[in-house]
Amino acid sequence: MKPTSKFNITIAIFALIMAAGSYLYIRYFSPELTLAVISVPIYLALVVMYINWSVTKANEKSPARFITAFMGGVTIKLLVTAASVGIFAYLNKGQKVEVALVIGVIYIIYTIILVSSLLKQTAIPK
Repeated sequence: MKPTSKFNITIAIFALIMAAGSYLYIRYFSPELTLAVISVPIYLALVVMYINWSVTKANEKSPARFITAFMGGVTIKLLVTAASVGIFAYLNKGQKVEVALVIGVIYIIYTIILVSSLLKQTAIPK
């Protein structure tokens, strides 16, 4: 199995687990949150999958393109995450901190998974 395929499967499973956890949290503990919060792990997973794909393709062309693609991808992911925090904090004024913390934790976990996957894919053989 290609490293990119393994990465996509890992991210997809994690996104589904996070979406299910978000649904259960909203259903039983915080019904005032909108169900749109469930979409955050899923669309951030899609953004991370695209970044992984583009960085891997750029690395195949040249190491200089890898750096540009990685930095551009991280910037895009940061802006998408900041926009989602802003939107959901505005929609859920009573729970701004909770929404921001949850999205921040998802961002950090996806970043760790992305970086560890890219390190494995681009490791220099010994």
